Amino acid sequence: SMSAVITAFKYDYTNKIKQLYIEDSFIQIPINYGDASIFGFDNSIKFNLNRGRVTVGAYMANYFYSDEMAFQLRPDKMYRATIQLNSFIGIIKFTYRKESEKYLTTINRSGFQNRTEVSSFENFDLDISRQLPLKYADASISFSGKNLNNQTQSLMGISLYDRRFVLSIGLNIK
Repeated sequence: SMSAVITAFKYDYTNKIKQLYIEDSFIQIPINYGDASIFGFDNSIKFNLNRGRVTVGAYMANYFYSDEMAFQLRPDKMYRATIQLNSFIGIIKFTYRKESEKYLTTINRSGFQNRTEVSSFENFDLDISRQLPLKYADASISFSGKNLNNQTQSLMGISLYDRRFVLSIGLNIK
């Protein structure tokens, strides 16, 4: 089977609030940026193959801003592709993600505003999970690895998109 969704939207903002980031600190100053708008498309498609044992999906977004500085840290293009396998060991999901650059406004020590760019990135994620139904409880276990290609970024000394691994174990008593 196949499912697809195509969405177009437009939002107009009056008195849009934007944050100014003080360089070398964690301080943000909200300012009224005035009127701003965003127009865009969100599209997704999903295929269920082999009687639902394999799911392949793609998501793509494209946004158009009246002023990209009014919508800080928002990429104008995003793409995500997933492959999910439903096997005897559980659900295995592989994700590829790509985003365009993002921008924000910083203020330096002299009081001058700078346009700071966070470069585009692409990464790979892996999620493996399994439900374990028991007589008196439901157990689950999952393992995930994010940003497996280890494309790290930092913004004003704060690390973004680190490689990380998470092991989760859940127990729900009936």
